[in-house]
Amino acid sequence: MFTICVGFRSSLLGVLVAIVGSYTLAPLAGAQQVISQGASSRGLRSASREFAEFAQEVLAASPTIEAQSILIEGRVIDESGLPVSGAVVVSSAGGSASTDREGIFQLEVAQCPRDASVGVTAIATVGDRTWTSHAQVTPNGPSANVGGMHLQEAADCQPSWLPTFGAAPGLNLAVKALAVFDDGSGPAPYAGGVFGTEDASADYIAKWTGARWSGLGSGLDSIVLTLAVFDDGSGPALYAGGLFTTAGGVPANFIAKWNGSVWSALGSGLSHEVDTLAVFDDGSGPALYAGGWFTNAGGVPANSIAKWNGSTWSALGTGLNSGVQTLAVFDDGSGSALYAGGVFTNAGGVPARFIAKWSGSSWSALESGM
Repeated sequence: MFTICVGFRSSLLGVLVAIVGSYTLAPLAGAQQVISQGASSRGLRSASREFAEFAQEVLAASPTIEAQSILIEGRVIDESGLPVSGAVVVSSAGGSASTDREGIFQLEVAQCPRDASVGVTAIATVGDRTWTSHAQVTPNGPSANVGGMHLQEAADCQPSWLPTFGAAPGLNLAVKALAVFDDGSGPAPYAGGVFGTEDASADYIAKWTGARWSGLGSGLDSIVLTLAVFDDGSGPALYAGGLFTTAGGVPANFIAKWNGSVWSALGSGLSHEVDTLAVFDDGSGPALYAGGWFTNAGGVPANSIAKWNGSTWSALGTGLNSGVQTLAVFDDGSGSALYAGGVFTNAGGVPARFIAKWSGSSWSALESGM
């Protein structure tokens, strides 16, 4: 067992939301005016960079809430005192476990605030009936025992959310992207965003092991906005896009690949921010597509969207005239195609208001757009 401290300032969350609003909603509201005036997207890109710098200042300035990893033990029994196997046990501070044949459970909580009262709930279903038990414990060390938990039939079981990924501080700032990736040790959820940890071990990107958050090597040097899993022929890997320029100590401009053990760049990367990633097969095989606010991909002119085939970058026609913020693959009956959404009004020379379709060879609008 070990003790950890994570930075967290609840009073800053309101300030952060206000600034997020000013750095995203306000620029977007004026995006059409910016486009109509033929101005560049420097304002939005500058705001994103300023927000990244602000987030870093928050991480550095935030005081800490002391938290510890604890083990909660106990035994689940039925009304007659017999052990119940296979019951699920969760806590209000996160974590989950199941009981063995003797009804015994060991529930690990990765981040439990010191001196906090933790609720422990056991639940089992027999036939069409649900049985529950609840207990409170205040750990004053690395372990706590709740004793026997007697199941009773639940008369009115109301579903509710539990912080399975750890109680506060958990992740201390916003999560912008989630993906499931198997690094060889089994599938796990990965989170990317604005968050960081006190020791910088999981800044901006982290893996949930089932009990705690862990870093990916030495991580990234700025915000992650999008995650995707793609196999370039060397095996599935996790790809991250955002505002960073370094990944695991390696120069990686706004996009990087995590193969489960090391970070690597995708050529010379992109010229600016990446907001979205998607995997699409244009007929030449699956490839990774990136959308954002860049004008160059791997030394090739590429306006706001580009294709990575595993070794080189290429443009999608003449691209789009402003930022791409989301990508999706859809088959409308004429074949699978890549759809892009953002603040653009032109796609490949074709008028397309804020949404457009890439067939693999050409751009087209979706009626009059949005």
